[in-house]
This record gives sequence, structure tokens and C-alpha cells, in this order.
Amino acid sequence: MVFGQSPNEKKINDENSPNTVIISATDGNNNLISNNGSTASNSMKFAFSGTDNQGVTISHFECSIDGQAFVTCVSTNTINVADGTHTFRVRSEDKDRIKDLTPASFRWTVDATPPATSINSAIDGNNNTISSNGNSQSTSMKFIFSGTDTGGVGVDHFECNIDNSKFVTCTSPFIFPNLLKDGTHTFKIRSEDNVGNISPSPASFTWTVDTVPSTTTIDRVINGNKSTITNGSNTGSKSITFTFSANDTGGKEDRGVGINHFECNIDNSKFVTCTSP
Repeated sequence: MVFGQSPNEKKINDENSPNTVIISATDGNNNLISNNGSTASNSMKFAFSGTDNQGVTISHFECSIDGQAFVTCVSTNTINVADGTHTFRVRSEDKDRIKDLTPASFRWTVDATPPATSINSAIDGNNNTISSNGNSQSTSMKFIFSGTDTGGVGVDHFECNIDNSKFVTCTSPFIFPNLLKDGTHTFKIRSEDNVGNISPSPASFTWTVDTVPSTTTIDRVINGNKSTITNGSNTGSKSITFTFSANDTGGKEDRGVGINHFECNIDNSKFVTCTSP
């Protein structure tokens, strides 16, 4: 595709002025970029040419980047620029020292910086908000996430994975509906912008699912006479000491999150927090 002067621009040209066109713009990733387009590369190679209306030979070209002074240049030279929007202009001069009065112009945006991704919240199937490295009794989880491409060309899409599986395209909110087994899981999310930059360090969230109740055992019962009492037996003492313990194996998965505390009651009264013995 040729980028040059519009017909109206040509009309205001001096009749002896040469005409300059930009033939192509190729970025550092070897992609052809269109005028007003975007690229993830900080380098650009322009190919251009010039013709003279009076048949005079073109002497040389002069280029300008972002409004700087024109300097002598040659076609297919590579220029390097920072992230942001840039304008390249080129004009030709013939051997009679007549310059193109309306230089060919090309505008493009460089975005070589990957977008940032954030996990805003994680809500389990019981509608509890779970923190990273936290625990849940639910096999479901809903993640809400977002991405920002500050100063860039904008986020195009998101990609998710669970437990180091393959990244797949996803949208927020992303829900795992009753698919998770007991155990520790890690969810990762990354964003890709409109020129193909991908977050190098995905946002990550780790949590543990534990749906299997712990098991509690009364290990020993001793009355006030320091005699061991068996279940269903009798005692002449009005005091008794219970020693108990618990195990949180997490069932067949063996992925429990551990015992937090004990609760005891006597004769069907309300359960209250207690310790052993």
C-alpha cells in the first residue's frame, strides 16, 4: 500500500515540485503496519520513493520523526522509537534543488509493554469471599478479574488456567461450577493487548478446598478418683476429665486443612469451644 499525498495536497504543489510516497512500513517483527496502525515493536523500516513532475532526477530524500528537523535519509533505513504515537514524514528533492512541498506522512502507535492483570475477587459456591492462600468448603469458585494497558493500545482478551493446565481464552467473571476436588488449587490469569503483548507474570490465586469433615475421638475418660471410665459405665465421682483428639485427613484426597478448634456439650446443651483435656 502506498502512503503519500492526497489529490487536494497535490493541487497546491508547485508544478515543478517532486512527489514522494511511502511504499511500506515494516516493524521489527517483520509485520506490515498500516497507516494509523499499531505495533508491539519499537523499530520500524520505511520504504519510500519519489518522482519528479518535470522528469528531473531525484537527488535525495529527507526524513523527519515526530516534528523534528528534516535530515537526509535513504529508503528502508530502520528507525527506533519509544512507546507512544509517532509520525514519520519524508520528502524528496530533485537535482534542481526543488523539494516536495507536501511530504508523505505515516502515523502509528508503538506499544511494546505488556498489560497488567489483577484478580479482584474470589467467591466460593457458598458465597464466601476467599483470600489467596485461604480455605473453602465449596468445590465451586468464581473469579472476577481485570486488565489495564496504561498508555497502550488496550486489552484484547484474557487467558486463564487452573493447576498449570493450558491457558485458554476466558472472560470475567470466570466460574468453576462444582468441578474442583478437595486439595490445593492455583488459578492463573493473564491479559493480551491489541498488538499481541502478553503479561509475562500472570496474576495467581491459590486456595485449598476441604469438603470432608474432620473426625473426633475421645481418647480417655478419668473420674475424680483417677479411675478410667469406659463408655456406658458408672462412677461414684462427681468430676470427670476427658482427653480427646481429632484428625483432618481430607478423605481419600488426604488434603484436609487442619483442626481449628474443638466444641463440647454436656447432656445436649449448646456446643461451646473447649480444649483437651
